[in-house]
Amino acid sequence: MKVSIVTPSYNQGAFIQQTIDSVLSQDYPDIEYLVIDGGSTDGTLDILKKHENQLTWISEPDNGQSDAINKGFRMATGEVVAWLNSDDVYEPGAVSAIVSLFENNPKIGLVYGEGYVINESGEKQERFSATTQFDLWKLIHVWDFILQPTTFFRHEALRKCGYLNEDLHYIMDWDLWIRLALFSGYDVKYCDRYLACTREYASTKTSTGGFTRVNEIMGMMHFYVGELFTEGCLLYYYDWISKLNGNSDVLDSSIAFLQSLPIADDHGYCPPITNLCVNKSITKQPFDLVYEDDVKVEVNIFVNDYFYERVMLTQPEQRSFEIEFEEFPTHKHFHLIQLEYPNTGDETRPRIRVHLE
Repeated sequence: MKVSIVTPSYNQGAFIQQTIDSVLSQDYPDIEYLVIDGGSTDGTLDILKKHENQLTWISEPDNGQSDAINKGFRMATGEVVAWLNSDDVYEPGAVSAIVSLFENNPKIGLVYGEGYVINESGEKQERFSATTQFDLWKLIHVWDFILQPTTFFRHEALRKCGYLNEDLHYIMDWDLWIRLALFSGYDVKYCDRYLACTREYASTKTSTGGFTRVNEIMGMMHFYVGELFTEGCLLYYYDWISKLNGNSDVLDSSIAFLQSLPIADDHGYCPPITNLCVNKSITKQPFDLVYEDDVKVEVNIFVNDYFYERVMLTQPEQRSFEIEFEEFPTHKHFHLIQLEYPNTGDETRPRIRVHLE
């Protein structure tokens, strides 16, 4: 499979050589590398000219980062595409690792993995702590746990769901992950391997976005969820306020708020309200409800906000279901399966798991 990698660039001469080296040193033989420069004046072009035989580049005015990346996507000829910003770097062997996943799993449209945070000098500081197994509900309602430079996607999936939204300036990647999951017809795959490093320093777009970035997040979540304030809207607002005031108490409250959300615990047990998002294109969804205790508990199942079934669990057992979504009006941009049971507190919480097939 040919892999096309796009690097948008504008006056990043201090970092772009490291970015280029991380791509050209990959051990995968079939890489098409495209650098889309916005008219840099800081020496970037001299660096690009040194590598003219190893990559394709253009330098011309554009309408921002999303426009530059989309320009590269339209030029790309690979079956798999990705973009790597001009201050980020790949880990050795990253491309080979993801190609193997795509080749062995034809249903996968998006792959993402683990990544490091590096400082302005390129020194690794820590693991990017937000990364976790894929959870569509969490991605739409709470936060972006996918580290952008670790992502690779099937070109066909990108065409189906559309390129980057050029009206977004801070979260165009987050919006793309949601659309790839909802509208491409392909699955999302987490890869338990370090694939890339993201560089964090004072002048990055994410660091300087302020309330403009928070407002963009709120608008996107409102579009997909249909609610003015989701859990994530409040979380990012708290985070912004804490950085603005240097107030650790506000940040602590935002972390506590996140921990109170209806998200499965580390052992995979369902919280009292469990939301499962299913691609809108799916008409039938088999799933198993697995109970591991012997205390009676009543579980109510809703589909797209409509009551589906009440299940009484009295002993360790497994119940199998198959929901036909055509019987229920669609819930916004995805089908929503919701499980509810009485909140008895963490110490006596029933051990219930759900497995979607």
